[in-house]
Order: sequence, then C-alpha cells, then structure tokens
Amino acid sequence: MNRSESRRATAALAATAALAAIALGALTGCGGAAGKSEAASSDPDHPPVVLLIFDELPTPSLMKPDHHVDAERYPNFAELESASTFYRDATTVADATFAAVPAIFGGWRPYGHYQGKPDREIDMKHTIFTLLDPTYKLNVFEPISSICTHEICPTSTHQNLIAARGKEPAGESTGRTQKVLIARTERAINEIKAPADGSRPVAHILHIEMPHPPWRYLPTGQAYRIFENDKPGLVNPPPTANDLLVGRTKGPPNWIDDQYLVDQGTQRHLLQAANADRILGEVIDRLKSAGLWDEALVIATSDHGANFLTNELRREARGKSLTQLAGVPIFLKLPGQTTGKVSTSSVTTLDILPTIAQQTQLGEDWKFTGIPLDQARPTSGPNVRASGARKQIRESHDQFIAERDAWLQALAERFPAGKDSLYRSGPNQELIGDQLPSTLAPTPSGQRAYFSYPPTYANVDPAAKLISAYVSGRLEGFAAKQDLALAVNGKIAAVGRSYSDLNAIRFSMIVPPTSFRKGANTLALLAVVNGKPAYQLGGVGR
Repeated sequence: MNRSESRRATAALAATAALAAIALGALTGCGGAAGKSEAASSDPDHPPVVLLIFDELPTPSLMKPDHHVDAERYPNFAELESASTFYRDATTVADATFAAVPAIFGGWRPYGHYQGKPDREIDMKHTIFTLLDPTYKLNVFEPISSICTHEICPTSTHQNLIAARGKEPAGESTGRTQKVLIARTERAINEIKAPADGSRPVAHILHIEMPHPPWRYLPTGQAYRIFENDKPGLVNPPPTANDLLVGRTKGPPNWIDDQYLVDQGTQRHLLQAANADRILGEVIDRLKSAGLWDEALVIATSDHGANFLTNELRREARGKSLTQLAGVPIFLKLPGQTTGKVSTSSVTTLDILPTIAQQTQLGEDWKFTGIPLDQARPTSGPNVRASGARKQIRESHDQFIAERDAWLQALAERFPAGKDSLYRSGPNQELIGDQLPSTLAPTPSGQRAYFSYPPTYANVDPAAKLISAYVSGRLEGFAAKQDLALAVNGKIAAVGRSYSDLNAIRFSMIVPPTSFRKGANTLALLAVVNGKPAYQLGGVGR
C-alpha cells in the first residue's frame, strides 16, 4: 500500500478525520489573497500540518544519559517522543536565529549574514509558505524572520517585535517584548479548534521564543523578577575583526571561569525549557480536544542550541561551543503514527521542508538542499554557519557524539533527572530542606547583605504570574566565592555562592514558588562554613 492509499484508508476508518491543526498563527492570520476559493477538506493527501520551532533548545537539555527525553521534567516532549520519530543526533545549519529559521522555512543552507540579514539572495518563491499556499490556509507566527511575504501573510506584524528582542529592562517588568511574545503565543493556542466543514486544510507554523533568554520563566509559566544583571557570568570581550564586519561593537557573550555562575545560567535555561514543555503540552491538549492530533503531521525542532561550558562562547559556533550549538532535537510525527522510535540518522534542519513537501504531496518539481527525514543518508557531522566567523564550521560525527555525550553526562551530574534538581544548584545542596538553626554565631563586624527590593516579599501570592523567585542582592565585607544558604520562612530553600559582578560582590539564587506562603514572608541569608550555616548576613521580614 503506498502513502496515498494508506492515508485514504485511515481517513475512511476515522469518522472524525481532521484536516486542520492548531491556530498558532494568531499573530499573522495568514492564508493567501482574499477571494481564493475554499477547497474541500477531506483529501487525505493534505493532512493538517503543524511545525513548531523552539528557540535555543539544545538536544541534551531534554535528554537523560540514556538518550531519551526526561519524562518527569518534560512530560509533553516525552509524550511527543512516544508517538513520533525522535532524531536525537539532528543538527542545525546555523548558530543564529536570523539564519537558522530561514534555513528551516526555505530549506536553504545559509552562507552567512550581515547586520542580521542573510548575505545571499533568498529564493522567496520556494519557501514553506509558497509550498503550502493556496492549498492550505496558513496560520503563521513568525516573530523574528520575515520569510512569509506580505501577499501570503498580509497582516503580519512580526517586524515590530524585533527591535527590543533580548533587551528587556530589569525590575518589575519581565520584559515587554517577551511578554508580548508569550501572550500572543498563548492567545494563539487558545484558538485551536476543529475546522469548519468544507474548509481548506490548515498549516500552523509557529516559532516559539522559548527557552531563549531572557531567562525569566519557571516550569509553571510564572515569571520571576530580575533586579540586577540579567545573566551574571557572561562577559563581552572586545570585538574581533569579524565582529566589526557584522556590525558588532563588542564581542559575543563569553562564559567566565566560574562554574557556579555557569551552572546557575544552565539552571535558569532548564527551568525555561520546562516552560517550553508546558507550552507544548497546551498545543497537544488543544489538538486532542479538537480531534486533530491523530491525523496531523507534527514536526517540532529548535533553530539552534546554546553552550554552557566555562570559558567558551555561549552562542557562537567556535571551539567547543560548536557541539552545543549544533545539536537540536527533531521530532517527526507522521499522520496516523501512534508509536515512537529513535533514529540516529544524520539529519539536519534542512530536511524539514522536503519532509513536509513529501507528506503533503506538494512541490513535486521543487529542488531541495535537504532530503525527507525518513530517507537514508551517509553518516556525517555538523556543518554550521558561524555568524561571527562568517564561515562554515565542521566537525566529525564521532567528535560531535563524543562531546555531546560528555556534556550530557556532566549535565546529569549537576542536574540529575527529574524535576526537583531544577531548584538545586550550588554547593552544600544537602542543606536544602533543613530548618533554620535556632542558634547561630554573631555576624562578624563589617559583613552585611542587602536584598534587592525587600518590599516584594511583604505580600506574596505564590500562585501569581509574576513572583520574586530569583532572590538576589549585594554583600559588604565579603570576597567572592563565599558559600551561602537562603532560608525562606524558616527553612533553607536554596544554596549558592557569592560572586563579583557589576563592581560589587553579589548573591543570587532561585527558590521554588512553593517556598513562599501567601502574605508576608521572611528571608534570611546565611554564611556557610565547613558545610554548615554559621551566621546570618541579613534578612527580610521578622
């Protein structure tokens, strides 16, 4: 039985055969020029199409050392894995969104970019949008790139979101741009519903800006306040000649030689990845409620990864950063697929567009750089366009897998599988959960802690959308690398270490929202000596 026959048989057996998926394009509301006729929606050769592109989600962030998704930490990615093919060795072709997302939408291998724009002419006649339109009604959420043309997506406002991206102010706000992105994503998901009879099939193409920084979201979807540096531990070195060529006035962010701060950055990334999982769960739930899940073609991936190694660039494919930037997950759920499998094929994000063409019976005369994901290919390593170096960076498959698995093991040691470890970072983790000691030594003269904006803890709602779970402040009379513990309402909720940042000695720790009680809360910062709380440095409340 060929693919078309199989689909028709499935459609005949399924009385509720669905030909639309999620309305994730609430931002753009696309679908071709006005006046185009609505085709019948019962053709099994044109299944519902769902393409979800997460942002800055490296594959190891989802996996346990056994190379499967951590089902406790990421239950919705695990559910997707159980009903799809998980390409765990997949790689991206670019280390920056402005090149990586167009590579997915257009199937082009980028040759670099200049001031945020690809430095080659884009074939705008051959993209995912021109492939599917007008056969499909398109719902598109494209907040960063500009590949869907005005003719196909006439109401797009994505360019209005670019200017402030990644520059959200500290303090009470969680960032205007990020809040808009989240709100529009959630609003779009709420529009998921069964298609009207006789309507065209719908393709839903969503670029989800998660878990991309700013890191300010918890697995619950709650945001936390930031009052100081958004990412302590990252510095910008002087620009190189190539940096100047691409319009940079300083070098790309580089992690310093402080494992504690890099681990805290990793922790915040993982917490935000769990929020991405929550969003995926909303998508799956809506698809199921609308009766669309079974027959939809669902592809979930990421545009690029991120690096969390000391003394390495966080977001540029140079040196040891290449492996972490290159490895991205690809999940492919075919129409009617109900069981999962894992593939170690050397696929890339360039293979997504030809897969969609294959499954929708469109673009038969198109020429693609990639090939459908399910087709055999030689084993190969990453081939990534480095945005700063302005050249292709490659490594062997064996090196890529060895370095990826080494990082996966290190990640599991720092943040063991499961949810609880997401709130356990820093030295002396065995103290977490202990009661605040009833007797402590006197605070040495000249040593003191100042909490950032103490009034925020005077009237806390643990279930609020915005919560002060990121507890930070400044220390006096201390050097860097002093072990610390933070007690909330008489119980140690987090541990950490002092560090130098913004010309001061500072502290910051993340506590779970369950540490707080409704109303007034008490906080106490303790110096830890020889693995035990020794004396109090400062506090909030009585």
